[in-house]
Amino acid sequence: PEARHDEYRAATRVRGVSSRSDIYHERTNELAVRALAAIVSQEAPIVPELALRRLADWFGVSRITDRYRERFKEILGRAASAGMLFAKGDAFWPAGANPGGYDRVRPAGDAEDSQRDIEWIPLIERVAAVRRVLATQIALPREELERESARLLGFSRVTAKTREAMSEAIDVVIERGAAHEADDRVVVS
Repeated sequence: PEARHDEYRAATRVRGVSSRSDIYHERTNELAVRALAAIVSQEAPIVPELALRRLADWFGVSRITDRYRERFKEILGRAASAGMLFAKGDAFWPAGANPGGYDRVRPAGDAEDSQRDIEWIPLIERVAAVRRVLATQIALPREELERESARLLGFSRVTAKTREAMSEAIDVVIERGAAHEADDRVVVS
C-alpha cells in the first residue's frame, strides 16, 4: 500500500496551558492530562521522549529532571487510565487509533518545532517510509534504501544514527515478508 505523505506539525497548545502553570501542583492534574492527550492526539504516533519534551515546553519546564520524568509518568498514567491514549510499539496513540493500519510518512514542516531527530520518529513511520521507497524503486542496495527512506522523512544528510534507525525499519519490512535481500539489494517480495 502506498503511504500517505503529510507534513509533520507540532501540536497546538491547549487553552489554559502556559509557562506560568505549575505542572508539579496537584491543581494542574486535569489540565496536564488534557494537554498530554492533545499532544498525542495531534502528533500520533509520538515517541514518549518527544511527548515528554513537548509537555515540558508547554508548561515552561526548562530542564528535564528526574522529578519531571516522574511527574510525566504520573500524568501519562492518569491519561491512559482515563482511556485517552495508549502505548503500542515505541509510540503513544490516541484512543480509537488503529496502529495496524498506519502508513503515513511525515517529513518536517517549515516550523522549527516540527523538526524531529531520527530517534523521535516512531519505528512504524520509518517502516512506512521504507515501504514507500520500495513501492517506487522495487529493489535498492540497502545503503541507498536507508538514504532514500531517510530523505522521504526530511533528512537531507544521513548520519550513522540515521542509517541505524532506517536499517532497523528495513529489518522490520524484511521480517514481515514485504521484502527480502538478494544480491546485495533489498527487493520487494
